[in-house]
Amino acid sequence: MHRRVARYLHRSYLGLRKQTHEQVVNFSQVLEGRVRKECARLFYELLVLRTTSYVGVEQNSAYGDILMVKLQKLDQAFGLIDL
Repeated sequence: MHRRVARYLHRSYLGLRKQTHEQVVNFSQVLEGRVRKECARLFYELLVLRTTSYVGVEQNSAYGDILMVKLQKLDQAFGLIDL
């Protein structure tokens, strides 16, 4: 499951790169249209990816938006390296 979520986030970053030069994805956008059980599972997977240094996570206030930043390890896992 971790690999599938990491691949999904990687595709989200690639789509974002085409639109802007930002490397940040808002976690609430990832959760849009999903049921509560799936949201909880994705949150857990996000924590695992953070612990294993695939993504960086920032939350400025309690219950605020969670911003995810792609780390180089995520690109390396999928054979893509930013130059």
